[in-house]
Amino acid sequence: MKYEIDLDKIGKYKLLGLIGSPVKYSLSAMMHNTVFQNLGYRYLYLPIEVTPKNLPQCILGLRGINFTGINITMPHKEAVVPYLDELNDDARNLGIVNTIRLYRGKLAGYNTDVIGFQRALMEKTDPRKMRAGAVVLGTGASAKSVAAALFKFKVRRITFFGRDPMKLRMHLSRIKYLAEGTEIQGHLLTETDVLEDKIRSAKLIVNATSVGMAPRLEASLITESAWFNSRQIVFDLITKPLKTRLMEVAKAGGAQTINGLEMLAHQAAAAFQLWERKRVPVKQEYKSVLFRLLS
Repeated sequence: MKYEIDLDKIGKYKLLGLIGSPVKYSLSAMMHNTVFQNLGYRYLYLPIEVTPKNLPQCILGLRGINFTGINITMPHKEAVVPYLDELNDDARNLGIVNTIRLYRGKLAGYNTDVIGFQRALMEKTDPRKMRAGAVVLGTGASAKSVAAALFKFKVRRITFFGRDPMKLRMHLSRIKYLAEGTEIQGHLLTETDVLEDKIRSAKLIVNATSVGMAPRLEASLITESAWFNSRQIVFDLITKPLKTRLMEVAKAGGAQTINGLEMLAHQAAAAFQLWERKRVPVKQEYKSVLFRLLS
C-alpha cells in the first residue's frame, strides 16, 4: 500500500504527527496518510521519535510550528498532560492523553480511546447486556480507558487482573476514584481459580494487555475454552494478528469475539474529527485501510 504527496503543493498540506518512542514500527502514518489521500484531504502525518527526556521541549515547540494536531503514544500518554492548556473530561479524569489539537496558540488534550472502545462495542452489541459484570485483563493505560467507557455503560462490577501487585494497587486506587456505582475488584493473574470463576460469570471480557500480539502468536492469558459461553463477548484490543489465540479459545467456547481493529478505527476517526473540527464519516474508510494493512 502506497500513498503519494504532491510536492508542488507541499506547503499547502496541514501537518499532523505521532509522538512516541519507538514509533518506527507504528502503522499510524501509513493508515492516516492513506485515508487522507483516498478522501482528498491535504494532510501530512509524520512519525516523530521523541524520548522522555525531550518531551517537554517537543510539546512546547509545537506552539511555534504549523501543526494542526498530534497523536501521543507510549511512553508519553500520561507524561504529556502537564504541558497542555486544556483537557476533555476523559483525559482529565484518567490523566491519559492520546490526541492533541492545536488552535489559537493553545494545546488541547483528548482521550479518544474511551470513545473508540465505546463505539466499537455499541456497533456489535447492546452495552446494557454487559451491565452484570466485566473482566478486564491488564492495568495499563488501555485498561483505564476501557474502565472509563464501562462506567458510562453503568456496568455494575468490573474485575481487573494484573501481573504486578504494586501496579495493580495503583491502578485500582485510580479507578475506584472514578467509579460511581460500579463495584471494582482486583486480582493477580496467578490466582487461577479466581480468574476462572470471574471469566465464567462475566458478560464481557477485555484483553488490554499485549499478550498474544505478534510475534508471540500462540500466547494467551486464558487457554481453556470451557471457561467461555455463548452469552459472552470477548474483546481483544490487539490489532495484529486480527484473530488472537485468546479469540480462538473464546470462540471455541461459544463466545462472540471482537478484535482491536474496531476500536482503532473508531479512535482514529474520532481524532480526525477533532482535527477537522466537525463530524466527518471516515470510520469505515479507516477500518478498510486498517484491514488491508493488518491482513
